[in-house]
Amino acid sequence: MTLTQGYFKYRVEKDRLQYLYNKYKSAKLVAIELNIPIRRVYHYIKKYNISPIPRREYILSDKNIDMMIKDYNSGKTFLELYQKYSWSVGKIQWILKEKNSLIPRLNNVPPRKKGSRVGSKNANWHNGICYREGKITHYNNYDGKRTLYKYEHRIVAEKMLGRKLLKNEIVHHIDGNGLNNNPENLQIMEQREHAKLHLGENNSWGH
Repeated sequence: MTLTQGYFKYRVEKDRLQYLYNKYKSAKLVAIELNIPIRRVYHYIKKYNISPIPRREYILSDKNIDMMIKDYNSGKTFLELYQKYSWSVGKIQWILKEKNSLIPRLNNVPPRKKGSRVGSKNANWHNGICYREGKITHYNNYDGKRTLYKYEHRIVAEKMLGRKLLKNEIVHHIDGNGLNNNPENLQIMEQREHAKLHLGENNSWGH
């Protein structure tokens, strides 16, 4: 088949294209109806100066929209609507907003207070213990912005000293095991001393 033959094979008259485009409001559906490549549909739309239909108008022309809104008003969730109509949740919400049908169903539920699920109120609470950088930390406080934790070896060291650690004091694990926080395994030293201690240990700076 020559190029000329191929051109005439996909040729579409303006009136027919205009009718189908107004009917389906989608170049893809027109291409399926005519059994031609979609690029030829776009070619003739441009050639015949047919005004492209906005995507908004195309989406809102779907015949299933009224049924979807009815299902939504009956109490179906977005997940159930997605499973039934195969539309994304974002598309469903956009259609409902355009149709002024989106119901703020959670209006009667007071907003969750900031910090209301911190500490023991959190579902992931494990007695305030978690692991960070290979060491044990304990829940310390919530300052209104973030949850604060404190390393267990520093808590044990402060109990040993009977006071809080100074800013330049480091708690060193003698056996190199950051999880072994027995008092006999902890040594308090200044940062400079701690740096010298680890200087020759293959750049291993763990406490």
